[in-house]
Amino acid sequence: MDECPSERFPTNENASETLFEKNGIVINRVWAERCLQKNIPEFEFMMFHELRHYHQKAVIKQYQETGSSTIETKSDIEQWIIDYSDYKRNNGDDATRADNAIQMIERDANAYALSLLRLYHAHDSMELVLVLPDITASDAERYENRPELRPAFMAAQRRYQDEMSVAMRVPITKKPKIGRNDPCPCGSGLKYKKCRCPQYHEEYR
Repeated sequence: MDECPSERFPTNENASETLFEKNGIVINRVWAERCLQKNIPEFEFMMFHELRHYHQKAVIKQYQETGSSTIETKSDIEQWIIDYSDYKRNNGDDATRADNAIQMIERDANAYALSLLRLYHAHDSMELVLVLPDITASDAERYENRPELRPAFMAAQRRYQDEMSVAMRVPITKKPKIGRNDPCPCGSGLKYKKCRCPQYHEEYR
């Protein structure tokens, strides 16, 4: 983590940064503490976002070394190279925020992060409150419908549904209520209130 303000994180608009060469992610401490207190999905979104940047850079490296990629299209990779070579940073004002958001590396990372976050919270009550560019929702929809990814998203959704249906079928069994003067079920012959067996007395475990 890094403090804010700093050279790396001049404002809280700069939440995190991928350090591909060092296999790591640097996080703005002030921003992270606020998210973890008030909006955990925002923190999760940015971690997914930075992981996608890591993927982008790994794909670029492979492409530059071999001239091909089995994962991403040539046109996407070449646009990512252009964006990284002339990266427009978000400095917290409207102009730089807009310039940053329209870069394909940012659009791709946002689409990936939103898709993964939706999947991650598909079956819980967590409210996803995120401030994202207008284009992100349609980018995420296209991302989720990519031919090589759609089966994975559908399989994950089916798995969640199966797990939920199994959980709903599991019967809830109540422990029988034992009276203080009843014999302890452990077979000691003592009244429940006198017995000290750990099996039925949590205080003696």
